[in-house]
Amino acid sequence: MTRTAFDQPIVFFGMGSYLSRSVLAHLISNGWNIQAIVRAISPYTKNKPPNFFRFHEGLAKKIQALLDTLSSPIDQSPLLHLAHKNKIDYVEVWDVNHPSMQAFLKSVEPELILIVNFTHLLSAETLRIPSNTIINVHPSLLPNYRGPSPLFWMMKKGETDFGVTIHLVDDKEDHGDILYQEKFSIPVGITFQELDHTITNMVVNNIETILQNVFDKTLTCFPQTAVQQTRHSRPQYDDFALDTSLPANKVFTFITSMHSVYQLFVKINQEKFEIEKPIAYELDSVFPYDYFLQGDSLVFRCNPGSVEVKLKSAPS
Repeated sequence: MTRTAFDQPIVFFGMGSYLSRSVLAHLISNGWNIQAIVRAISPYTKNKPPNFFRFHEGLAKKIQALLDTLSSPIDQSPLLHLAHKNKIDYVEVWDVNHPSMQAFLKSVEPELILIVNFTHLLSAETLRIPSNTIINVHPSLLPNYRGPSPLFWMMKKGETDFGVTIHLVDDKEDHGDILYQEKFSIPVGITFQELDHTITNMVVNNIETILQNVFDKTLTCFPQTAVQQTRHSRPQYDDFALDTSLPANKVFTFITSMHSVYQLFVKINQEKFEIEKPIAYELDSVFPYDYFLQGDSLVFRCNPGSVEVKLKSAPS
């Protein structure tokens, strides 16, 4: 009997993000052969063995009991929820290159590993395990903004052109040949949820065609250019400070998109103000002061324009 693309064993690497769980749920519901789900646990801990959930009746009951303790399993532990619902083996990893994890992957004999939001880099030995290839989904226009948290850095730097790249994985971070890339422009005031959903829809609408082409050996790809390649590390606390040298519309959009994820703040004349949420911005008017504070409302100057925010707490 001839095997189709839907028969090829796939191992899914992801986390609990909306993008990760949406792509996984889409592939499962459309009949793709997901043999195992691997979730990265933070922080990365070298040589810490993985936690395996190999499905059989006794374990399934224990997992159901665990899920029953959660008020919203699909939100609080979405990959485990999908694994349990569809009787798929599930692994939590602190070190994806641990020998027992590599042994597990070899036992599954995957044709392909699909990575959608994953915080660990794969070693040369792990890269050799799938018989076909490894594909990664990255939410930027590679080679720009390689590395973790590209959405944060694009917003921080006031970018307006965003995008998603699906590429082959090689021995360098976010470096392999590109299978699919799409650009989109963001509106002023976009939220993180809106940004996340836009990227997710792009991936969901294209991932099956890419997988089909991989298994049919009809895919086309192109190398990443070395021109204008950039990489940023995971943001630290000092990176959450607003850059008021940017125009007000870009500062405002950084706040609308990231305040629900990070504790943003603005430093003005050696004073630090923690932000609860954005209120408004003015781009064309000239604001004559460094800042104006009234209760828990702060207006501060940008370049050009001004932004108004609600503070986490009113200064005493």
